[in-house]
Amino acid sequence: MGRVGRDREVYAALCDIGQPEISHPEKCRPGGNTCWTLLVEPTPLAPPVKVPPLALAEAFDHFALAWERAIGRPLFPHRSIASDAALEMECTTAAELNNGLSKLVSVLNDMIIDDDLLPAGVIVEAGHKLTRMLESLKGKLPAAEHLAIERAIGQLRAVNTIRTADQHEPRRRDVVDGFHRLDLPWPPTDTAATWDGIKGRTIDALRALREVLGQLPNKPVHPAAVAQPATTTKLNGVVSGKRSGG
Repeated sequence: MGRVGRDREVYAALCDIGQPEISHPEKCRPGGNTCWTLLVEPTPLAPPVKVPPLALAEAFDHFALAWERAIGRPLFPHRSIASDAALEMECTTAAELNNGLSKLVSVLNDMIIDDDLLPAGVIVEAGHKLTRMLESLKGKLPAAEHLAIERAIGQLRAVNTIRTADQHEPRRRDVVDGFHRLDLPWPPTDTAATWDGIKGRTIDALRALREVLGQLPNKPVHPAAVAQPATTTKLNGVVSGKRSGG
């Protein structure tokens, strides 16, 4: 018994971009009409969550403690309360954001990672603090943890990229990549939200590094890591002091 019904055929169609190739609608597919394109609409990024006061300073504290327990050396021997206070300043203008980024990167640049903490045969310039940390941790932790380490260090590098690109004209084009690597909207429309986003991503990265450090056994403090006595001063009404042992 034969099939009863009608076959459907396309006799006419409308092109979204007004191209005449629509006269052959069967070719409106990948590899067909040359004007065919795939439109990908990215998912809108959620606005950054407001970072609580002192959250970033506390994240650095917890990370520094985890590092000292696992490595046996202070990570921030010269970090001060004044440098932490600078991270808590509100940023509502581009100039304030630039200043906040400089203070944040300055804290990262204060890390001390001695040459003997690097794997044998690995040489990294003293000024490349994040690369030194990356190589040091990868040399001490199993390969299964390397991706988590690289992602966390990558987020901290993105913070440095944004700061460098914004303040140095030859690197200006890199700022977009920095924002994308932190999953922050570009171009930024809300300076305060951008600063919260950068601080939040930094906290996430420090937390991830702290978690991988937690897999290492506690190590006695190295004899060379002699804690300096704490001192306090008062600058512009803000009490500042040198932290002992990071």
